[in-house]
Amino acid sequence: VQLEGLAPTQAFALFVDRARRVLPTFSATGNGDPGSRSIVAAINRICEQVAGLPLGIELAASWVEHYAVAEIAQSIAEIAVQPQRADGLVSRHHKLSSIFEYSWQLLSPRQQHILARLSLFRGGFDRVAAAAVAESALSDLSTLISYSLLQRVDAGRYDLHPLIREFAAQKLAVDPDASLNAKYSRHYLTALVAMEREARAQRHLIDFENICSAWQRAVADGDAALIEQAATSFGGCVAQFSLMADGNKLFEDAV
Repeated sequence: VQLEGLAPTQAFALFVDRARRVLPTFSATGNGDPGSRSIVAAINRICEQVAGLPLGIELAASWVEHYAVAEIAQSIAEIAVQPQRADGLVSRHHKLSSIFEYSWQLLSPRQQHILARLSLFRGGFDRVAAAAVAESALSDLSTLISYSLLQRVDAGRYDLHPLIREFAAQKLAVDPDASLNAKYSRHYLTALVAMEREARAQRHLIDFENICSAWQRAVADGDAALIEQAATSFGGCVAQFSLMADGNKLFEDAV
């Protein structure tokens, strides 16, 4: 994922715009009084802390309903996160990691639990899948959207930004759930088997990445019963996308 920061004026404008989406009365201008100047300085500090990266700015701005911008800036500054990559993106990735960690710490344990488990999905997911795999309610998804941690990509369909998915996956690795892979695999593969042919074709188009990932996880877990149950339907899924070479490899792994 390419990380490109905005110019200071653009970054400031984006913060104010996103802040007003969650708090319509939010204002960063005034009569030049000390209070207004301190708000402007805090916004500029936040934008600098996240290297002008739009995702970081949106995450920080999503909390203005609950915290003053000076508090947000101070909290981000106090969080120390080790860089994850040894390349030219270290500095920017490090700055994003700080705002990710800040947002994570402000979530409730339940919200943390859900966000970490949503990292399992590939290519997006719907509410039914989120409930089955991550044990989330619609209100939980709405909360994560309001904090810019989750994106609504279509009616009833959601996805995580790749960098947020990476961060959430790291949190999941720290607190793994032994039953999670089984929940994920069973949701997609049993649904695939149960569908009528016409509906199955539509599901292939929407959830192809999740279906393949579910198959791979079932194979890794040695779930022979699920693999046998879904083999015919999964084979049709692979054939529909003319990916027979990949399909043969996936079936060979299951043997």
